[in-house]
Amino acid sequence: MENNSQNRIGAQKRFAVRLFIAGDAPNSLIARKNLERFQESLPGYKFDIEIVDVNENPQMALQCGVFVTPALLVIDPSPETLIFGNLCNNETLRNLFPEDV
Repeated sequence: MENNSQNRIGAQKRFAVRLFIAGDAPNSLIARKNLERFQESLPGYKFDIEIVDVNENPQMALQCGVFVTPALLVIDPSPETLIFGNLCNNETLRNLFPEDV
């Protein structure tokens, strides 16, 4: 039975994203919550989410071209895509994560 559960996990569609925030700023908190809700709306998908607080790691933000927060960098699926804002537009998010990946 363990092999079956491992196969299902392996079959999940996987996405890798990096969310840039500025501490507990209001829009950063909203973006985190919206990303969490979006992830929950796609139960067949596995999201690898890295949270980068630009207050603690400004160099990573600069290296990724992030000058405004919140920002979401979609690493996989490629090509990398960067969007800015509090992630309140689900249609924009759905377009970034194709269902056929």
